[in-house]
Amino acid sequence: MKGWISARRAAGLLLAFLGALALFHLLMILGVLPEGIVWGGRADDAPGGVRAMEAVSLAVTLLMMLAVALRAGRIGPPRNGRTIRAVLWLMFTYFLLNIAGNLASSSGAEKAIFTPLSVVLAALVLRLACEKK
Repeated sequence: MKGWISARRAAGLLLAFLGALALFHLLMILGVLPEGIVWGGRADDAPGGVRAMEAVSLAVTLLMMLAVALRAGRIGPPRNGRTIRAVLWLMFTYFLLNIAGNLASSSGAEKAIFTPLSVVLAALVLRLACEKK
């Protein structure tokens, strides 16, 4: 797993993709993008609907960015402690579950766009989680 991309590059790509994802969530919250392209088109049943679900997603995405930035040394010295590694493994699991959810979605856009994105994010997080340094 180590040889295909450096940990530094994986972290940079993760931060870029997660930043774009955070912007996407913000645009969903603001109502700029159509609601049917997320949550399998079923978030209307949730309390607060799509905006509430997207607000939670935005918060989770920002926390993921923080974990990656801490691990990569973008905020202070690089950290590889148990807590950061545990968060990275949780992120990896989250993205695996996300892949399954995207594949099961009735939204064609969700399947076509977010399934491959989740695969890439899972691979990049796995790269960081496996880094010993």
